Amino acid sequence: MFSVIKNGFCTKLTSEFDGRFNQLTGIENQLDTYINSLKVDISSATYVPHKLINDFKNDVASNLANMVPSLTQFDELISLVDQCLFTKNNSMLSNPTITARGILNSVKSNADTLLSSLSTSIPSEFSIGKTINDLKGQLKTSNVNLLIPESTQALNCMSAICGTNINSRLAQLQAFLTKFSLSSIGEFDASSFLSGQGVSSYAIKSINAVTNQIESIYTQIESSFTSGIDRLKRLVPDDDE
Repeated sequence: MFSVIKNGFCTKLTSEFDGRFNQLTGIENQLDTYINSLKVDISSATYVPHKLINDFKNDVASNLANMVPSLTQFDELISLVDQCLFTKNNSMLSNPTITARGILNSVKSNADTLLSSLSTSIPSEFSIGKTINDLKGQLKTSNVNLLIPESTQALNCMSAICGTNINSRLAQLQAFLTKFSLSSIGEFDASSFLSGQGVSSYAIKSINAVTNQIESIYTQIESSFTSGIDRLKRLVPDDDE
């Protein structure tokens, strides 16, 4: 017989798993939208030679400075904020650090537009790669990379410590992973999904290359802003957030 404490502990574990799984099912409709979009694009895709993929990557490299701000470019914000009467007199926007955070999405949007313009010769690969990148972003925003491992850990404890029959809950979790081609740590397995949709290994290689290129740009932008904001804090030491 369980002690009162152990009984409470095991009940808590069950509640924690159920809470996390409810969060996962709560974003199913959002994930379905991306998956359905991928299936539509795949059904009408016409794939191109790898040379055009390499040309796209080279074009992106050539235009990197037009998408990812350099560290010193953030210095310009101090002057811009001070020159503009609207931002200068705004209690929030007069703070260059806050302004920097506020323009991150605009910079990403600009990068997205430029990437699209550079991808005209690889429309299928880019469209699919962009959707995969957006899906990965949604998974990150929704903390799926945390919810999946934590759910698995809770189940393991429920079984090993509490002797709980976890079969039905484990099956639910596995069905969720399978439906969205997710790994045990909540990452989207693009190659597995694409292969399951009948995409050739040749095309998968191209799509993965384009997806990685898109992801790299956004990662570099975010890293640039992290460093840029730190720089602004040093340049404007009295800048209270």
